[in-house]
Amino acid sequence: MRIGIDVRACDNGSGYRGIGVYTTHLVQALMKLNRCHQLIPFGLRVSRHSEFFESPFTPLVDREGFRINGRRSLLNQLDAHGLDLCHVLDFLPPFAEPDRTVVTVYDLIPLVFSRVILRWNKIRTKWTLGIYYRFLKKARQILAISHHTKADLMRLLEIPPERIRVIYPGIAPVFRPLSNPQEITPTLRRYQISTPYALYVGSCDYRKNISGLLRAFARFQARGFGDFHLVLVGKDVKDHRAKISEYASSLGLSDPLQWVGYIPQEDLVALYNGATMLIHPSLYEGFGFTPLEAMACGLPVVTSNNSSLKEVIHGYALQEDPNDEEAFSEAMRQIVLDRTLRETLIQKGLVHAKRFSWDQTAKEVLRVYEEIGA
Repeated sequence: MRIGIDVRACDNGSGYRGIGVYTTHLVQALMKLNRCHQLIPFGLRVSRHSEFFESPFTPLVDREGFRINGRRSLLNQLDAHGLDLCHVLDFLPPFAEPDRTVVTVYDLIPLVFSRVILRWNKIRTKWTLGIYYRFLKKARQILAISHHTKADLMRLLEIPPERIRVIYPGIAPVFRPLSNPQEITPTLRRYQISTPYALYVGSCDYRKNISGLLRAFARFQARGFGDFHLVLVGKDVKDHRAKISEYASSLGLSDPLQWVGYIPQEDLVALYNGATMLIHPSLYEGFGFTPLEAMACGLPVVTSNNSSLKEVIHGYALQEDPNDEEAFSEAMRQIVLDRTLRETLIQKGLVHAKRFSWDQTAKEVLRVYEEIGA
């Protein structure tokens, strides 16, 4: 078959986020394992004024694939390139012919938190999401990245369960324990990070519960851990610095906060390895890359007991109600003081993270392509 593979998320700001991580690693694994089909990547015609992520697929798209824009661009390219199937990985239109389309769905956050998220967005965003959800209802096959996302698709969009296949993402091999301090110390110095520190990795949108994170950390410090710093890593962390700093100051946390922003993957590995724990009090996750990446690096995790985190992380981290800052701070205290618990979480997390392989994800996705083709 000739299969169009959507790499648009790597042409814009989504390249820094979970959707970009998923797209990059899945497509790389597909191209490594595929033996029978022609995989044809397609991206966006990127405006020089748009937010641009340096895509690893740019040379490949320009050499072997195509770029799209406009309402009918993808439909026209589908026929012009003789594509039998199209795998849509982004939630932005234009979309392909539904009967020839596989779609990966990460979450339904705008519908789960509709009163908050849709209220903040402009009419154009609501219109775009409406098109996307109508398209999902017609797509030939949906790949959900967790059973929780599948349940949301069935509940919120009334999509029949037989049209939804759950295929877990993988964790990149780069996330690993580093035994040599020389692999960690230079990175901490470069970003001026003081130890000991707890780590937060992610964005600052509503569901990430940054205010809850700060309240939990303030309680943790008040329990006798004032020497700990909180390191915030993520592309939009610095964009929200003023607002976060103001709230942190009201809690007495201005000095212990350390701001990193977006960093390369290898540097993130060093930060995972240098931390005492990861704190991840999210209100909702479609999968939860960050806790698993931390586990793969041998880092104990305190995270939420909700959404897909209950499904993917259960039993391998300390999990609490993200609205219960006292419970989160107590879990953090246990990780610092209980050496046996800490070592148990490290060893269990290392074993658990190895279960998530991009090669396995790609094999299952290729199987879906072939079932549809057959």
